[in-house]
Amino acid sequence: MSTGMPGAFAARRAGASRMAFAGGLAALGLVCPAQSQAPPSGPTPAQPSVASTGGTIYEPDFFTRFAPKTALDMVAQIPGFQISQLSEERGFGQATQNVLINGRRSSAKSNDVQSALDRIDAKSVTRIEIVDGATLNIPGLSGQVANVIAEVDGLAGNWSVQQEFRENRAPGLNASASGNGRSGGLSWSAGLSAGVFRNGAEGPEIVTDAAGLVTDRRNEEGNFNGENPSLSGSIAYETLAGSVANLNVSASAFSFNGSEVSKRRPVARAAEDRLFEDGVDEVSGEIGGDYEFALGVGRLKLIGLVRQEDEDFRSVSSVFASGSAPTGQRFSTAATSGESIGRGEYSFGALGGDWQLAAEGAFNYLDIASTLEVLQAGGSYAATALPDGTARVEEKRAEANLTHGRALSSDWTVQASVGGEYSKLTQTGPGPGGGPVIELKQRDFVRPKGFLSLAWKRDEKFDLNLKAERKVGQLDFGDFISSVDINNENAQTGNLELVPDQSWILTAEANRKLGAFGAVKLTLQGGTVEDIVDQVPIITTRPGPPPTTVIGQGTGNIDKAEAYSVEFSGTLNFDPLGWKGAKLDFRALLAESAVDDPVSGQSRFISRSEVSEFDVSIRYDVPDTAWAATIGFEEERDAASYRLDQRAQQYQDPGIVYAFIENKDVFGLKGRLMLVNLLDTGEYFTRQVFGPVTIGADGDLKRGPLLFTEDRRRTFGPIMRISLSGNF
Repeated sequence: MSTGMPGAFAARRAGASRMAFAGGLAALGLVCPAQSQAPPSGPTPAQPSVASTGGTIYEPDFFTRFAPKTALDMVAQIPGFQISQLSEERGFGQATQNVLINGRRSSAKSNDVQSALDRIDAKSVTRIEIVDGATLNIPGLSGQVANVIAEVDGLAGNWSVQQEFRENRAPGLNASASGNGRSGGLSWSAGLSAGVFRNGAEGPEIVTDAAGLVTDRRNEEGNFNGENPSLSGSIAYETLAGSVANLNVSASAFSFNGSEVSKRRPVARAAEDRLFEDGVDEVSGEIGGDYEFALGVGRLKLIGLVRQEDEDFRSVSSVFASGSAPTGQRFSTAATSGESIGRGEYSFGALGGDWQLAAEGAFNYLDIASTLEVLQAGGSYAATALPDGTARVEEKRAEANLTHGRALSSDWTVQASVGGEYSKLTQTGPGPGGGPVIELKQRDFVRPKGFLSLAWKRDEKFDLNLKAERKVGQLDFGDFISSVDINNENAQTGNLELVPDQSWILTAEANRKLGAFGAVKLTLQGGTVEDIVDQVPIITTRPGPPPTTVIGQGTGNIDKAEAYSVEFSGTLNFDPLGWKGAKLDFRALLAESAVDDPVSGQSRFISRSEVSEFDVSIRYDVPDTAWAATIGFEEERDAASYRLDQRAQQYQDPGIVYAFIENKDVFGLKGRLMLVNLLDTGEYFTRQVFGPVTIGADGDLKRGPLLFTEDRRRTFGPIMRISLSGNF
């Protein structure tokens, strides 16, 4: 969504680090289990076959040893294949996820392909074909693409329940149920899920001054609780004449409440206790659909989507010191964001190739009202000024592109697209002194877009994909608005001059099938970015007398940046070596980026960009039994988060080790016992805070001296998950 679902506004800004650290461990239930949608056992697994198109076909027998319950379980076990992440693209644009269902991409955004696959019962899948995206008449697809062919006959469904246990925490729960059915030309699927997490972590924090001397010792404990129910579904109807209609709906709610108690024992002043609390209440919904039919020499597809999100965020920080009245602040936002999209695609064959002419229009908005209050001596709160904390941001956008694909020879295929977009950004807000709403800024942009993709299939075992693309980045409308992170005592100045970044991206992907041994993939990517979005100074002049220059900071644009990555992933089967039922899944990614710091001018990583990621697991399905076991390791590192006066970095060390045992026939159900964080890995956080940025005599910005450094380590202990899943 073009609003970026407002940075999930202040909530995700102020709470992101803590939720990534403890609440984010709930995500370990999703990250590890990405490989955990797993196996039964038996004899040597069936091998895939080669399709007439050159693709690789995986029949249901190939997945029998894994006892899959859903189509998502099956796709997760395809050797060397990983579902690409859902990208927050502008509007619909071209396809971004590398999975098709019955040859078609989804016309939903929030209701992504993982959700759709999870609603399809495994018994309904007749085959999965891995094909080269550039050979399909679907603009934007390149590299390996999974086409899931599912034929629903009657009614089928699946369900799962997972209970989570942590030290000194109430149990968490994840439950889901879905069904799909068909009657004549009408098919449907629906899914319901509910998540309850009860997370937390605790540990010491040490504060040192510029000389490295300890100035404060703290013991901190965080508790993070929430619920996240969701509902999604789709209906499809295909006529005898070949016209196809789809309708997708989804709705979700998210509620989060967090608290952090910091017991501080400074060296040079009285002891104090600090309490920070925050919370989010969020409701979102989406409805979208498409209708495709024959028209003239081709087919016309009409797509529409509307979605909206309402979010309320609040945070309170209070400090209690002996002999002194408590001090504190309170910050809150109420935000509504929405997106409406209409798109038309006309596809036809001519001049020996496939063509598509597409046009799209979109309207996006964010309405947000923010309040900052300071605790008074009598215990009440009084509002304080927060310029540009209340505003409305709108974007009207139109784009058009022409895409052509053709076979150059028996082993080379090309797909090319050329187009552009026009957008108008408008921001309104209260006038001076809180007066009537006025237009604060309006800007127009024209941006070229397009790509060239080449695919070479040497034989059924090796293929190479090359892609050059010109992209326009996605803005987060929340960055236009001023906000306050009272937990870290940081302020963000809204930036009316923010523009979308533009990038040239080159990608090379090589896939090598190893027969019975599995498959591997190597991906190289590099590119340059214009107007990269990062933290920048925002300088304003306030009227006098005398006029004063104020150096704030917020999200803005830096002229250019570079980013590169290499990724190696795959699946290695041990059956040919005599270890029947065992396999190794792995993924290793290394990334590098460079941007000139807006204060020092020195090159550094792009703030919060990915640096490395390692995932490896060994799974063993014990032959001729219903038992399976897995042990795995995962680690991810991101670059530091940079502000003009701060540098902060958070990471886990040495990474997460997890293991599970599974029985695929517990009275017809699949049961699993999973243990996470077997090494009692901790969450590390370090932050350096410098003095204010000033303007030197030469007019250059100068960063202040180092004031203090915070170093902390929090532990969350081992996690146990017990789950059951089945079909009906």
